Amino acid sequence: MDIVLNINPPSTTAQSAARIFKSRDGRLFIGKNRQKGRFAREWNTLEHLLAIRTPTQPFVGALSISVEMIYPWRSGESKKTRSLGMIPKSTKPDLDNLAKYLLDLMQKNGYYSNDSQVCELKLSKFWGENPCVKISLKNFEKTVDISSHILYIIKVA
Repeated sequence: MDIVLNINPPSTTAQSAARIFKSRDGRLFIGKNRQKGRFAREWNTLEHLLAIRTPTQPFVGALSISVEMIYPWRSGESKKTRSLGMIPKSTKPDLDNLAKYLLDLMQKNGYYSNDSQVCELKLSKFWGENPCVKISLKNFEKTVDISSHILYIIKVA
């Protein structure tokens, strides 16, 4: 199953939503305000677009997922750089945090019953001309080639 969501990928994660709050008695604590702001808007949009593309039956068994996030070019990017098509994005948000939240949204929307089913995960993020989120989801079908493994036998003297 291939999904292309023609939106700007999320620029915030749940980890960046952490804030310092003050309790009623004046003590400070760290919490997450997920209901407001850019975090909520971006992820709610993504969740809605995933929900309308939910498969009729959830995937069963081991899964392979590939996620590619293409962010819009920065305004100061040169024409020479833009002519390359896409370049790796090495700035925030962290790719592992994006992936965790995305996998949780897919589980919540019924793509699979548990994200522990994912045994192969390919993640990438780029700057590019056409911002989007591309997701490829399929049953894992890789077999292990025993001849490619080298076994070492250690003799204990």
